[in-house]
Amino acid sequence: MASEADPHAHAAYGLRILAHQAMDLGLREHCVDLADAALDRVKDRVDPDTESLFRLTAARAHAADGSSREARSALSTAERLLDRSLGDATPEWASLGGPAEARLANQSGKALQAMGDLKAAEEQLRRSARCWNPATHPRIHALTLADLAETQCAQGKVEAACQTWNTALDGMTGIHSARTRDAITSMRVNLAIYRRRGLTAAQRLETRAASLR
Repeated sequence: MASEADPHAHAAYGLRILAHQAMDLGLREHCVDLADAALDRVKDRVDPDTESLFRLTAARAHAADGSSREARSALSTAERLLDRSLGDATPEWASLGGPAEARLANQSGKALQAMGDLKAAEEQLRRSARCWNPATHPRIHALTLADLAETQCAQGKVEAACQTWNTALDGMTGIHSARTRDAITSMRVNLAIYRRRGLTAAQRLETRAASLR
């Protein structure tokens, strides 16, 4: 259907979504091919802001595939494209993911996280979280904070991670979403060892997670 509507931009957007779905499902063997196929369809055919979307997906795919050099190259290109962006030239369907800065920071953070550059990932995810108003966009703000907390926990900053997760749970209260459920499950897995060690903050988060569940 997307190809019938537009064999370049819309079809590419469909492929881009498939690439992200493959990443979410852990099917890494398909991610790069899908992301590259999407990028090939839009290269030099869309405005810089829209092309940056596809560069960011390519960065995520290559990072998931263990190709750090290609991932960093795609991130750099995406940032340069956004520097050239006029904003108002972006089609509505390409801007559904939110403000350009938030999108760049979020996808960069996830790519850097996949590459193991946790310090840089933490900085980008913190930047992305600042782009969202928790009053108007509680779900995406909370999910971004959950990603941020994971990078903090992976660096051994457990107390800071617990504070970030606690704020994330504030935003998830009352929201019914598969992604928030997955984020809570991931939090519980990450904190299991600290609960067993008797860390009070981790134990309190487990109690909160149980009430939300």
